[in-house]
Amino acid sequence: METTINSDFLSLSESDKKKVLDLIEKLKSEKNIKKKKKDRIPGLLKGKIHMKDNFDDPIEAFKDYMKWRVYGKLWRI
Repeated sequence: METTINSDFLSLSESDKKKVLDLIEKLKSEKNIKKKKKDRIPGLLKGKIHMKDNFDDPIEAFKDYMKWRVYGKLWRI
């Protein structure tokens, strides 16, 4: 495959060779960009997220669904 690529590349005009080389450089730079991830900073959002005191209380909208669910088991009629 490499010999085919090499021979195809050599048969191109100079302007087309430049386009191919530019494309290769662009692909290399995109690959490097994808590898660079921002490091996560632990505790960055500390104190920014608040939960209400009644977070674990039953939701009124699920009342019909929950009336058959007792102690984590589903009870059927």
